[in-house]
Amino acid sequence: SDKDKPGKEEQQMISKLQAEIKRLEKEVAASAAATERAKSSSSSKVRELEQQVEELAASLKRAEEAKQAEEEKFAGDKKALLSELADAKKNLERSSKNNQKEEEMRKILAEKEKVVEQLQSQVSQLEGEKQQLCDELRQLQQECSDTATRLSDTKKDEEGSVGNKRRRAKCGGRFSIEESDALIEKLAGLQAQYLQMTANKTGGG
Repeated sequence: SDKDKPGKEEQQMISKLQAEIKRLEKEVAASAAATERAKSSSSSKVRELEQQVEELAASLKRAEEAKQAEEEKFAGDKKALLSELADAKKNLERSSKNNQKEEEMRKILAEKEKVVEQLQSQVSQLEGEKQQLCDELRQLQQECSDTATRLSDTKKDEEGSVGNKRRRAKCGGRFSIEESDALIEKLAGLQAQYLQMTANKTGGG
């Protein structure tokens, strides 16, 4: 009976290994099925992703077309602005020249105004002298009239006095293939161990 103990232990070990192998086989089968499902799901996902890629490509194409149109518009606007800038520079140059001419004209005008002022002053002076002469002339006329009156009235020795007046105004964001491979490797190891133990038992018997 003592000799049977090692055999029983080996038998128990073999039974355990067989059970473990069966369990692992089931896991491997489940993993394979899961892997197959995953592949099927992956295919579906791949098709879905391909569709998304196509949609993204179409969207990208539209975006590129819109960008190109925007760039063309920008180029046109830029060209127009550069043209306006060139025109503005020309106008500025002309304006600067006109300002210089205007300044020169102002100087000339100022000089002419001075001349006019001088002439006006001379005219005023002449008018004053003319007024004085007129006053003196009126005085003489008055004196003559008075004299004639005196003579006609035959008034002798009468002296007439005539008053002289002068005035000036200046306006503003199950099982994987790696897990299946690991289980297969573990199963292969257990099978090898089972075969080795079975061979040892057969060789020992």
